[in-house]
Amino acid sequence: MITYVPPSVTFSSDEKEEYHKIKIKVKRRNVQIYSRDGFFNRLEIEKNDAEPDNPLFNAIYSPFQYADLNVNMAAGYVKDAKAGYLVRSWMHIDPYNVKIIETSDGRARIDLEILCMTSDINGIIQDSKRAEFSLYNINSAEDIAWIRKHGISFAMLLPVKKPGTYYVHIAVQDKESGKVGSTYQFLEIHDVKKKRPVLSDIFMITSADDLNWMRSDVKTAASEGVFFPMLQGEEVRSPALRTYISGDKLQTLTMLYNADENAILSSEIEIQTILYKDGMEFLRGEPESITPDKIDNSGNIPLLYGFTIESNMPPGEYVLKILVIDKKNGKKKVDDVYQTLSFNVVEK
Repeated sequence: MITYVPPSVTFSSDEKEEYHKIKIKVKRRNVQIYSRDGFFNRLEIEKNDAEPDNPLFNAIYSPFQYADLNVNMAAGYVKDAKAGYLVRSWMHIDPYNVKIIETSDGRARIDLEILCMTSDINGIIQDSKRAEFSLYNINSAEDIAWIRKHGISFAMLLPVKKPGTYYVHIAVQDKESGKVGSTYQFLEIHDVKKKRPVLSDIFMITSADDLNWMRSDVKTAASEGVFFPMLQGEEVRSPALRTYISGDKLQTLTMLYNADENAILSSEIEIQTILYKDGMEFLRGEPESITPDKIDNSGNIPLLYGFTIESNMPPGEYVLKILVIDKKNGKKKVDDVYQTLSFNVVEK
């Protein structure tokens, strides 16, 4: 993701309003580029019905001015039969500037306000949800020490009206201290209604709750902006940080939509995983056929893949690719159906 900051003279009050076009070229082949076509040299930002004086909104559009909280995010989309398109955002907050409130009963809590929204490539807001969240089950000094060491991790659901290419923005405010931080991520939501096979984003699984959330009443959960807090007495790496060490056991989940059931019955649909390091293929898994028992009640297919960060995986940036192989006429044809997930391996 590349940011371009025009020189200050571009926004001079003496210059008449004009449109500045943007054109991006890259040398690498087969790269998809998403960018706005250009911009006007005026300072006003179209904000729809948002609240311009809200610090959460301001943090999203002026992140360098509101950086007291260090916020990380890993977002992905799914399509639910009842709830529609949903963006699930894992969030991790560095606890350094977060105020832990001690209560009269000897416990403690943390009060947060969160704004999650999508915008198109021109910065126009498409979907948004604000919510207040209290982490109140802090029962001991050990819990506080755990939070201070590992940070605050939770997830949020945002209903999205239609597929498309978006920026997903997250802004968080600690209500007690007033400290604010924000982050964002590019996300492409595929149109499931086109009846061609597509994959949801790849989600890192950290607990049994991660496997159950899509199988419960997702529509109700989405309307409430349900949170999935992590407060445990053992070390759990938040998917928002995308950082792992040797020995970590990882499990991923992605959903396959619109698969041809007849092809599945004939064992013609396979899934293959490929792991890349620094752009080069590092490990290729054997293709595995999708069996009919994998299909859930809505006709979708949850695909689970687990692997371990082995000692022979040197530190660096990795990309996990999951692709669909459709075998037809005795030949393997790789359709344009895949998803990728990037993460980093660091030394212990």
